[in-house]
Amino acid sequence: VGMSAPTIVLREAMEGEEGCDVSIVAKVSGCPFPTLTWHKASVAKPEEKAAVQYDQHMNKLVTHDKCTLLIQQASRHDSALYSLTASNSLGTVTKDIKLSVLGEIRRHQQTVSKPVIDLKLAGALTVKAGESVRMEAALRGKPQPEVKWIKDKAVGDNPRISYETGSDYSKFLLTKSRRTDTGKYIITATNAAGTFTAYANVNVLDVPGPANPAGPSQPKIPSVSSQLSLGTWDLQNVSDAHDSFLSCVFLCCGIFTELCFTISPCRAPWPPCRPESV
Repeated sequence: VGMSAPTIVLREAMEGEEGCDVSIVAKVSGCPFPTLTWHKASVAKPEEKAAVQYDQHMNKLVTHDKCTLLIQQASRHDSALYSLTASNSLGTVTKDIKLSVLGEIRRHQQTVSKPVIDLKLAGALTVKAGESVRMEAALRGKPQPEVKWIKDKAVGDNPRISYETGSDYSKFLLTKSRRTDTGKYIITATNAAGTFTAYANVNVLDVPGPANPAGPSQPKIPSVSSQLSLGTWDLQNVSDAHDSFLSCVFLCCGIFTELCFTISPCRAPWPPCRPESV
């Protein structure tokens, strides 16, 4: 094997975590195999280099083609500019690397992110009573956000509501919807970095049903004059008849007039009950 001058392959910068071991690895070649020395200097004053003192905290490991500077339980004080110098009879070469040891606060900032919700059905949703209401939201955030769906109170109080949340989604389901389910539904995602809220308005429409067989009968008008008209209904099956408001059409002097009045119960068809104008 021929002789060759030393070479070093070393990245320019790297980051480590406070309290963890850090290994700075350089690939080295040269024949004869070079002498390897690590130096340390502050980033502000790179010219003031000092040889690294090897101990239990910082040590050098050399294999046939690599030189590693091992820093055990690194601290922010280990952040510096490190230089490796390789020398043999054919020359000398030096390479620098900047090491940044991240403290607890900055490391925390890099490992968490505020939640983001993409509600696929934002705005308003209209369904008919009895139908299911389905909504789905995409989620982002580190750590995984805690998700809640709310309408006035926690959805856990309503047995017809359920939701499923995964690492990147949350699905909402309301079965057998009712008119009283109309309102604003809010989804909130929370983690250590903050809170994100989105909402959708749900409108549940009544479904027309058959006529009520217990309703009042068609009115009977046995007496009509220019001054007074008598109308009677069979209200025996209507419990709240005295609170009902009805609209009737009377023919007075050849003119149709629409009147609105409150029913006053009468025990006999005559004398007639005079309507109380609203």
